[in-house]
Amino acid sequence: MFHAADPEDILNGKITDVYFERSLRILKAKGVNPQVKAEFIAKSLPG
Repeated sequence: MFHAADPEDILNGKITDVYFERSLRILKAKGVNPQVKAEFIAKSLPG
């Protein structure tokens, strides 16, 4: 079964992608507190 997020909940910050939650848990467990400036997504790679 798949779950679909309500666009209103996304826009209001009530939910997020699961990898953000997992990453936060791992960073806290390792005692790492990085300062993130931006998130980049490559839609295609050269070549």
